[in-house]
Amino acid sequence: ACSLREVLDLCQRLSGHNIAVRTHPAFVRANEVPMLWGDDSRLRQLIELPFAPTLEETLVWMLNT
Repeated sequence: ACSLREVLDLCQRLSGHNIAVRTHPAFVRANEVPMLWGDDSRLRQLIELPFAPTLEETLVWMLNT
């Protein structure tokens, strides 16, 4: 698992842009799940991926597209 802050820091480093994040209080839910992550092992079994790109590789691909 990685935090949204880690993803934003990585995007900032890869893009060379400063990313300002602001939280709008009206969109913050009182019952928000503090941490949520998944496991792709079953999907990888079903579709037989030879490899899984890292988060950084995926972000580089997205930024270059």
